[in-house]
Amino acid sequence: MYKFASKNNVIKEAEESLRRLGTDYIDLLQIQLPDNTTPIAETMEALELLIQQGKIHAAGMSNYRVAQVMEARKT
Repeated sequence: MYKFASKNNVIKEAEESLRRLGTDYIDLLQIQLPDNTTPIAETMEALELLIQQGKIHAAGMSNYRVAQVMEARKT
């Protein structure tokens, strides 16, 4: 997901992936790039909710700067 990492969009995209894959959960949902239009806390909140719902087992991120990772860890 390159852009639009809002809470609603992350959840929508994860649920669409589950339907396409024909499975109940995703082992790892990784956000590849930060979305400068959405607060990191909002994106992390979506990932946490998906984990709590059992729809994903783990969440990750790549291509985030150190400061962005530190911010994400606070959520």
